[in-house]
Amino acid sequence: MANQDYIKKLDDGRDAWNTFYKPHPESHVFRDLSGADLSHKNFSGYNFKRANFQNCNMKGTNFEGACLDKVQMHGTAIDKNTKFDNASMQNINANSVNFSGCSMQNVDAKNSSFSHTNFKDADISSSDLSQCNLSYSNFSGALLKNTILRSANLNETIWENTTINDKTNFYLADFTKHDVFNDKSDQINFVGIRRLFDWRTIRQFGRLPVFEFSWAVMLIALLIINTIGFLNHTKFIQVSIKYPIPYPDQLILTLIGSFFLVIGTTIYKLRCPKRVQEFSETQWVEEHEKARHFYLIECLRYPLSQIISAFFLLLGAGLSLYVVLFRTYIAASYIIG
Repeated sequence: MANQDYIKKLDDGRDAWNTFYKPHPESHVFRDLSGADLSHKNFSGYNFKRANFQNCNMKGTNFEGACLDKVQMHGTAIDKNTKFDNASMQNINANSVNFSGCSMQNVDAKNSSFSHTNFKDADISSSDLSQCNLSYSNFSGALLKNTILRSANLNETIWENTTINDKTNFYLADFTKHDVFNDKSDQINFVGIRRLFDWRTIRQFGRLPVFEFSWAVMLIALLIINTIGFLNHTKFIQVSIKYPIPYPDQLILTLIGSFFLVIGTTIYKLRCPKRVQEFSETQWVEEHEKARHFYLIECLRYPLSQIISAFFLLLGAGLSLYVVLFRTYIAASYIIG
């Protein structure tokens, strides 16, 4: 049952509370605020270190910038209007709490326990959940831009329509007891333009023998152009040749197109992570039974290199396709006419 002296003091304002409130000197003893109705209050910047919030009503409460380190939150009632932005929530016990729809941006929650917790549609961007126990939690629809999940326990978590970006950190996250086939991670979304393409898209083109083929075509085109230039300059062959020999338009376009393909495929070879080059997403998950998250993060690396590679590949492929279609049209005209 909540200490009534604490409940009364909460209404005196942040400075008065922070002067009054002191965590219990014994680390296993918690200041008792359990069962209190704290709904629709503004506790921005309050110090609640090692407080017991079990079974409290926190609906619509503002904890922005508050210190909630080592608090107990089991059974706490929270709604989408509860705010924890910029709060310190290290080493808390929030197992089975429903954070659905909450704003939890830039929260420092290292070493906390959020097992069986609902983060559906919550905004956890730029928060640090390193070494947290998040097993059996639901991240469906959650926003995890720039979120750190380093060494977190993510076994048996759900990821339907979760949004991540290239700064989301899953380094050393634990998926050892995770069902990779039923976690709905195939529905994870990327941010902005990354929804349209990433290294997976470029891989569909880059894994073809375009690299070797484009180099060969470019070298052959250069050889032909240089040969024509040499003949025009020296008039080395005098029989049945009218000088100057013109350079075929399609040959120039072929050279330019193959040069663009060389640039695009070379960037792909050098910058695309080896994991993505060696395995498709399906192979990584279904054949090797690895967590999809590790593959997806690799697909988001080096965004500028992705854009440049895709630009030159598309440009080179477009020019090459134009030349092929034009020559096909000419050949068909000869056959028909």
